[in-house]
Amino acid sequence: MMRKPSVLLLLLFAAVCGSALRRSFKYYDEPKTWREAQAFCREHHSDLATIRAGEEVKASFGHHVWIGLYKETSHSEWKWSETDDIANFTNWAVGQPNRKDDDGNCVVIYMNTHEWYDVQCISKFRFWCYDETLVLVKERKTWDQALRHCRLLEAENPKEPVDLAYNYRYDLASVRTEDDRAYARLRAAEASTDQVWTGLRFLAGQWFWTGDREVVRDVDEEMQCGRTQSFCGVLGNSSTKRYETEDCSKKLHFLCYRKP
Repeated sequence: MMRKPSVLLLLLFAAVCGSALRRSFKYYDEPKTWREAQAFCREHHSDLATIRAGEEVKASFGHHVWIGLYKETSHSEWKWSETDDIANFTNWAVGQPNRKDDDGNCVVIYMNTHEWYDVQCISKFRFWCYDETLVLVKERKTWDQALRHCRLLEAENPKEPVDLAYNYRYDLASVRTEDDRAYARLRAAEASTDQVWTGLRFLAGQWFWTGDREVVRDVDEEMQCGRTQSFCGVLGNSSTKRYETEDCSKKLHFLCYRKP
């Protein structure tokens, strides 16, 4: 049976509170080795916690806690358990990392200071799992192909097969607010395309989000009444525009969103 977290649901905010796309974290107080904690998190959540630059941890308690940072040998790069991507952001304590042997290849965060320490992976610590709602897919697809890809990821009702019209857990991301855009750009920055597809679409004279068919009324003048010839929404990883559009046949990376 999955153990109930002993403390709180911890939220990791992207720049400002209030983002609908924010990730949720859960803390478990049962000490495990890093590999045991990783296996538990992957079974019940997305993975051990990944912490990105520009994100602020809203938690403080006096324990060392496993996060998803590790390396395979003392000579290899630090990577995240979630994706095996090399870590571009770290927050080491003074003098860290300091282990030279192959036993010190996993990382804990001290939650009073949020600083990181390298320790032996066979040590036992409390741990931090997370659930990711926003997924960057690094495959070049048209907008329609991207929508299909997201919806085929998982069925909302696991007892029934995925249905593109109603039984799907993921959709192209709806990026409605400044908070959402700030968080989504953190993921979009990892793409090798300058833009990524979102769930914004123009059909039958209206812009709407595919996730819930909510009509978007605060579009720019050039987007009104289909004046643009680009009918699908994108998010530029270096842009500050509220909404951007592209030709739907262009092939881009894209953002999928897991519905609650």
